[in-house]
Amino acid sequence: MLSVSGAAAGLFIAHWGRQMLLWALSFPGEPISLDTSWDLKLAAFALGITLSCALLFGLAPAIGATDISLYSAINNSVTTGRLRNRFMNSLLVFLQVALSMALLFSAGLLVQTLHALLIQDPGYDPKGVLTASARLQGPGETPQREAFIGEQLLRELRSLPAVRSASWSRISSSMRGPRLTVSGPTGSERQVGSYLIFVSSDFFSTRRTPILAGREFIDRDTDKSFPVAVLSEDLARALFGTVNPVGLRFREKDSNDSGQGYTVEVVGVSRDMQYRRPTDGPLPILYRPVSQCPGSCSGIGSYEIRAAGRFAEAAKRLASVAATVDPRVVLKCDPLSSAINNVVHRNRAMALIATIFGLFAGLLAMIGVYGVTSYATAERTRESGVRMALGAQPGDVFRMVMRETMSVVGIGIAFGLAAGVASASLIRGLIWGVKPTDPLSCGLAICLLLLIAGSAAFLPARRALGVDPMVALRYE
Repeated sequence: MLSVSGAAAGLFIAHWGRQMLLWALSFPGEPISLDTSWDLKLAAFALGITLSCALLFGLAPAIGATDISLYSAINNSVTTGRLRNRFMNSLLVFLQVALSMALLFSAGLLVQTLHALLIQDPGYDPKGVLTASARLQGPGETPQREAFIGEQLLRELRSLPAVRSASWSRISSSMRGPRLTVSGPTGSERQVGSYLIFVSSDFFSTRRTPILAGREFIDRDTDKSFPVAVLSEDLARALFGTVNPVGLRFREKDSNDSGQGYTVEVVGVSRDMQYRRPTDGPLPILYRPVSQCPGSCSGIGSYEIRAAGRFAEAAKRLASVAATVDPRVVLKCDPLSSAINNVVHRNRAMALIATIFGLFAGLLAMIGVYGVTSYATAERTRESGVRMALGAQPGDVFRMVMRETMSVVGIGIAFGLAAGVASASLIRGLIWGVKPTDPLSCGLAICLLLLIAGSAAFLPARRALGVDPMVALRYE
């Protein structure tokens, strides 16, 4: 009955866990659709495996129960625990504690990774900034018309009283970024790939991204002026090394490999911004003025607005302004901080799942330590009574039981910690900003397991104090 009840509880947990699995695999706003309906064959298979394991592990105590002396049976007493039984009890405690330690330590590494990712400076300040992706409903417009609507919308957004600053950005419809060519001191040329983003003035000030050298774009940077660019810190190093690139020029080659290219002057260098996971490193970003966006740009683009007030209220104001510019314009507003959440979503999901598995393992270890310690204490009831009859104090018996249990727990923690450190190489791609031997994760896992095991062993050890020495002597 216990096995069947446990299997039913497991099926209930599996029904709840499948939703968490879908959440872990999906990104915010992009849920994965999978058929997670109940499958009778799969449920029967899981139930059969569970009952088979319960039957297998239940046979050992049942077989051991048949090996009892006639004298003990007649006297209705429990004999002193045999060496084999003690070894099996210790082995069960050791395995449960070692497995729990490895899982809790791995979960600690993933949680520490998530913390390191969240405190990582993304290169901009997302607080108080919302992004608005704009698109036109109905038939498409020419790139020139879309650019005109985008400029109008930017002016209207900046005119709102609650808006402190606003910027406009567009991306090229080409799937490949441009190749940048710079001439070396000996006449040789070096080519570097990049990611191209067209942005308006106030883009960096809205994000509060520092300009490390030079300036950001201004209203005088138009399609009539000389082509200019702001380089990300990573791209500046790749193109010009340690030289200050402000005022220097490079050649930008069209991404369609047509052989055409044009000279661009560097007017500024910005700090690297986090567009992907920090584990992947910064991207070489080439920023160009949105007014110099060629005809390859498609769509209105997106806006970043630093505004006062609540997000919902600001989004409504932006939507009403967009409708006055063109009723066909639809805005999709999100906090800029959601970009960081999207980047660390997978790490957050893995940390949560690993923590849940670790806590479940700790719960099983607590139940196991309690059950094994209770069985071992009952098996040695007469030994405890004899010790007390010969002069041992109740506290001595209590310390004996706790010492023997916690010594096995300590060995299990040591082996589990070693296994956790060794298994950290298997999840190396998921940990960042933390060492595989992180002392905080190690210390928390050890303290938690010691607390779990100590609590589980306390009650059986306390019951050993109630042994009556006279009863023990009479049966001996």
